[in-house]
Amino acid sequence: MDIVGHSTLEMTMTVYGHVSLDDKRAALDQLGGLLDDGVEE
Repeated sequence: MDIVGHSTLEMTMTVYGHVSLDDKRAALDQLGGLLDDGVEE
């Protein structure tokens, strides 16, 4: 909710509630990959 700028959890669920679990996992994997690219080791 905070990340996408929604003022309420209800708004976030309305917008993203229909997304399948597989699609959510794929999006989070992609986001994780992008975040890992910015980490210096």
